[in-house]
Amino acid sequence: MVDGGVRRERAEGATLYCSACPCLSCAKKIAQSGLKAVVYAEEYAMGHLTAALLSEAGVTLRRLSQGPPSSLPLTRPAHSFDDSFLGAPSAS
Repeated sequence: MVDGGVRRERAEGATLYCSACPCLSCAKKIAQSGLKAVVYAEEYAMGHLTAALLSEAGVTLRRLSQGPPSSLPLTRPAHSFDDSFLGAPSAS
């Protein structure tokens, strides 16, 4: 995200998924990036400040609902992974 800003690329309209609520420093970068939403799993002690900053910037902040650990897949089946962007030969 930071590198994209240096190269004048933006994440315009994208959604960022992260494990924890972004800290205030990261929230500032998110607000400048063009992201439209942030989805996170774990709370952050100063999350209320992050929420206020992102709200003012027009970025939606949403916490994942807490469900049983098995409800969230940790991996995708190998056949659903498209690594063609890596330049690797297709498995099919």
